[in-house]
Amino acid sequence: MVSALGIFVFYEGGVGAALGFYVAYDVNFLIAGFSVVVVHTLLWELNTRKVFLQRVAAVYARLEDECRDAARRLRSGDPAPVDAAPAEWAPFRPLRQFLAPELRRVRDTANPFARMILACRSMNLRLWFFRRAIAPLAPPALPADVHLRMATLLDRCAGHLHALLDGILRRQEVPAIDTDLVEEADAVRREAGIQRSEGGMLLAHGIDRAVLHRIIHGLQTLTTSHNAVLATLRAGLAGELVTLQAFPTGRKLVDLDSVHAGVKLVLILLLLLGEEIGLGFPGGSQVAFFATFFASTGNLGRQNKTDLVGLAGLLGGFGFGVAAAFLTSRVPEFPLMLALVFLSQFVANLAFQRLPRYGAAGLQAGLALPFAYLATTGPEWGSFSTATTRFWGLVVAGFSAVVVHAYLWPVLPMRQLRASIAAALRDTAARLGHLFAGPRSAWEGPPPSLDDVVIRARDLLDDARYLPGPEHADPAYDGIVGCLQEIDANLEYVHFLVGLENEHPLRQRFFDAVADYPEHASGNLERVARQ
Repeated sequence: MVSALGIFVFYEGGVGAALGFYVAYDVNFLIAGFSVVVVHTLLWELNTRKVFLQRVAAVYARLEDECRDAARRLRSGDPAPVDAAPAEWAPFRPLRQFLAPELRRVRDTANPFARMILACRSMNLRLWFFRRAIAPLAPPALPADVHLRMATLLDRCAGHLHALLDGILRRQEVPAIDTDLVEEADAVRREAGIQRSEGGMLLAHGIDRAVLHRIIHGLQTLTTSHNAVLATLRAGLAGELVTLQAFPTGRKLVDLDSVHAGVKLVLILLLLLGEEIGLGFPGGSQVAFFATFFASTGNLGRQNKTDLVGLAGLLGGFGFGVAAAFLTSRVPEFPLMLALVFLSQFVANLAFQRLPRYGAAGLQAGLALPFAYLATTGPEWGSFSTATTRFWGLVVAGFSAVVVHAYLWPVLPMRQLRASIAAALRDTAARLGHLFAGPRSAWEGPPPSLDDVVIRARDLLDDARYLPGPEHADPAYDGIVGCLQEIDANLEYVHFLVGLENEHPLRQRFFDAVADYPEHASGNLERVARQ
């Protein structure tokens, strides 16, 4: 963005003006950054840490209660609990019981915050499964010493979770999980393999002890992440800087999307230079500012959304500025102007934070208002000249981006969505074939393309609502995306169950009974993908 702005400043004022722009931009950026640090650390500390620790404490308390409840049901044999509404407890994101965030994902990241969240979600899933499917059946089906031993292990897990809860409230590290608890869990796991027998009951195959083994090892991972997170939080500003270091994400630095965005930015800038210099379009260097954003939006629908919503916010800021001009000209008091500035910025920031779909409007309104108030010095209260330049920059850059996105290099959201859904269905059919054909212990779960569709589909549909004609979002796609989410969640759950332990006769009998399923499912998925 700075490079693009520098090009336009160079064409308007030469080398000296471009160098002066770079110096002024760096100075402004440093002053603004220093001001933010001072306000957030000395005057009004951010509550992000406090909120995060409160949510982690709520998670620990919930997991402790579930552990104690599972231990009580192991001793008494009470029936399975009635599920609460899914929205009642979602500390990090909307939680789905069937969405299994396996600890294999925890091993893929070095970020302690991500490891902690994934470990909590994984433990929650396993405790939910244990309480519903295992604990009510264990007392009548297992020897008394076995299910009482498992209940004791769960009580010890609950005690360790209480220690974690106390540690997060006091911001203190917690000693590692007892070695004998891990060793006893490993012993229980081995005994489950030895005592397994051919039978029709789930517990006869040792799945109860296998799940308990995973719960205890998940608790061990959670403790390690807990101590790492608290060490980072205690480091203050240095800890915040440490958390900004690069973590492996598995994505390439240069891929097809980044190349598209870079080439589109060059095309948009060349078009804007021709319009500004040759045709005399208004906007000045503001067109370069918006060209950078529009080139990175990725598709025409998102660009239209950003442009239209941003223009609405900009006009809203203009309207507030006109009203403020009228008031301050009648009552020329500095406190009144200060109150109007703070009120307008508060409303604009509230819209930006609380209305994600219309966040661009709040952003543009918040940027237009200080231009109007602070553009001039002296007894005058401000000027609309800079804000008007910004308005024309948004209009001209938006028009040029429409030309590039729609005609020179069209990337339309519904075409993207249809292609990604077809690819995800074909990949899912292939994964189902692998589940039934190859060794199930090595099965990798749902394909990444299906997960990508589930994550990105809502945004693409939202973008397509701003397009006319056949590229407009059909409401039926909401149902399709919902079905894809169900498929992804169920395959994750199957992956969770398949990964509990090695192959055994009960599982083999199940797959033999449904041996014709992958052929029918693959045929249906392929037919829908072609459609």
